[in-house]
Amino acid sequence: MLQHDKQPTPEKILELGFGFWGSKTLLTAVELGLFTELAPIQWLWLSSS
Repeated sequence: MLQHDKQPTPEKILELGFGFWGSKTLLTAVELGLFTELAPIQWLWLSSS
C-alpha cells in the first residue's frame, strides 16, 4: 500500500483550465475575423514609420 504525504492540490487542473481559456480566446478572435480587421491598421502604422 502506498502512502502519500502530500495533500492533493488543484494546481494541475487550474493550469489546464487557464491554458484552455487562453486558447479559446485566441480561436474566438480568429473566428470573428479580428486579425483580418486589424491587419490594415498594422500596415498603415508600419508604412508611416
